[in-house]
Amino acid sequence: NAVARPRGISPMPQNADAMVASPVQPPAMHILLFVHIPKTGGSSLSFWVRSRLRVHHFSYRFSECFLCSSHHGHVFASLCKLFKTSICKRGRVWPLPPEASVFVEFHSNKVMQFWTTVAPRIEALRAVHEPNGGGV
Repeated sequence: NAVARPRGISPMPQNADAMVASPVQPPAMHILLFVHIPKTGGSSLSFWVRSRLRVHHFSYRFSECFLCSSHHGHVFASLCKLFKTSICKRGRVWPLPPEASVFVEFHSNKVMQFWTTVAPRIEALRAVHEPNGGGV
C-alpha cells in the first residue's frame, strides 16, 4: 500500500524511528544552504548533489521545516513564530538525526527569505553545529 509523498521531500528512511534526536546529543549537522537562481543551472546542481551525496533534501517549499527544527530553531526564532509547522507534518518531514548531512534549497519566493533571515544568522548556525564536528 504505497503512500504518495509531496515533491521536494526525500523519501522517509527505513530506520526513521532510530533517527529521533536524543536531547543529550549535541547537534553536529553538515549543512549545505543553496540559493537556487532560476536559469543558471541550479536544477542540474541540485540533482547532482542529491544523486551523489547522502543528504536529507529540503526543497524550497519545506526550507522552514529545516530552519525551525529542534536542533537550531532558536537561531531562527522570529521566523519560526510566524511559520505554521502543519506543512512539515503534511510533508512527512521526520526528525533529523543530530549528525545529519542536509541540503536546503532556497528558490523562487524563498530567495529573499534566505538573504533577510538566514544569511544574517549563518554564524549563529555555525556556532551550534561546528563545535561538535558539523559545519555550514
